[in-house]
Amino acid sequence: MKEKEYTVKITSVGVDSKTEHRSVVCLADCLAPHEEWELDHRTRMDLALNLSLAILQYYSTPWIDDWWTWKDFCMLKDDSRQVFVTGKFYSTQRPSSPTATAAKKLTHTATASQFWECFGEPVLTRLGFALIELAMGRRLSQLRPANMDPSMDQDMLDTFTAKSLLADGSVFQEAGQLYTDAVQACLSHQVTMDSGTRSLDSRHPDFQQDLERFVVGPIKDYHKATWKQIFDDNNYLESESE
Repeated sequence: MKEKEYTVKITSVGVDSKTEHRSVVCLADCLAPHEEWELDHRTRMDLALNLSLAILQYYSTPWIDDWWTWKDFCMLKDDSRQVFVTGKFYSTQRPSSPTATAAKKLTHTATASQFWECFGEPVLTRLGFALIELAMGRRLSQLRPANMDPSMDQDMLDTFTAKSLLADGSVFQEAGQLYTDAVQACLSHQVTMDSGTRSLDSRHPDFQQDLERFVVGPIKDYHKATWKQIFDDNNYLESESE
């Protein structure tokens, strides 16, 4: 207001010669498609849970958009339990200023837009992509079947690749049934219950509860079952979800 300017100073993750260096790194750099990932399975599963929590908390805000990628998230270099969402915002006093979302949309083809109009739920689907990449330790671009046409739209290729890896049991072999169920919910946008099939619709008022129950919940349960002692000792996951 009134042309005031503010400066944000980050103190909790800064460099201090007397303390350990805790730099913030972009996940796109950690998960580069043409480099060998240095993240072990446990670290990747930590990221899977905390990424899911970030989507759960911020999917309805400008922090998360339909075109989000690994570039929109970062973490502390030495602590995968803390995932941060990055983004640029512009003053409401300057509505003509470009936004990050608009810039991303310009990079997508008309074919991609039509694809998402038909397939639906790009935010949830992209979470499914990310969960598969974290489970497999490789990017979807490295996991595509040889018979896929490389000239197809990137989003379409990723969707077909993700569904193929889910169908052939690759995700199950890497992360088990609970994790697979969460990925399946993200890609199909629905879950099967005793009462029938339930759709996961981001326009529905219960979407956040559904996302927590059918995606975050199973991944969290997977952590409990796999690393129960560490989970109980640190108790960080409960605090993250609050």
